[in-house]
Amino acid sequence: MNFTPTFEDCIQSLEKTIKSGGSSSQKPNDGSLCTVSFQDVNCQFDTSYLSNKTLTFTIGDACTLGDRIVDYCVRNLTIEESAVFSINSLSSSFTAQLQDCEFLPYSHLMTPEDKYALAQRWKERGVTLFKAGAVEQAFCMFRKSLQYTKLVKLGESEEDITDLAVNLYNNLAQCHLQCLNYDSVVPMCTKSLMVMPNVKAYYRRALAFIESGDYENAEQDLLECLKLDPKNKMAQVKLDLVLSLDQDNRESYKETIKRMFK
Repeated sequence: MNFTPTFEDCIQSLEKTIKSGGSSSQKPNDGSLCTVSFQDVNCQFDTSYLSNKTLTFTIGDACTLGDRIVDYCVRNLTIEESAVFSINSLSSSFTAQLQDCEFLPYSHLMTPEDKYALAQRWKERGVTLFKAGAVEQAFCMFRKSLQYTKLVKLGESEEDITDLAVNLYNNLAQCHLQCLNYDSVVPMCTKSLMVMPNVKAYYRRALAFIESGDYENAEQDLLECLKLDPKNKMAQVKLDLVLSLDQDNRESYKETIKRMFK
């Protein structure tokens, strides 16, 4: 069986060999717009877009394994510095030089507006990826967005931050639903509901409960969902299903007990 290293495996096996030094000590971080030239690309992951090219991209946008590795490497460069990066766990290597960078402050020095803008950027990127069927990549972007949403101190934009947090928890729950990770759906929806009661979180948590056979909790969530949105047809259909499943289970249980004591 082929073994695919995780991102953490790749980073632990990463080696950097400096070819030429940089002109400063500052390095790119989340949100920094970088112009990077790549040479001598020899990688086992998809890097055809890198070969002998100069690219401009935003740090933090990466979501595939290969892109995240490249992102991590660029974060370790200073302006004009050139280095060979070897990822031993993937038998891969490339040379990168950071030619230019529009640096953003580190997260603890960012303004609330900058943090919120990055959170929105990655949320929207996640939505685009999800609609394209790239669920795991979308999950990565939603998680990144949530990290920055949590960093924004509540103030005049409290309503916007609350709405964004709720949407992100719900989006993460939907990604888990798509991947059939029902045990992970429940905590995401619960966190969403802790921020604010909402239809999507009740409904998606109910779906996860149904799949795991927890019809009692599914029924309660669907009832809460219908309290918030009495005309929600999907919730009503699922509630009718749950009620019928409950009845079936009760009848099945009664028959089992009868057979046991015959």
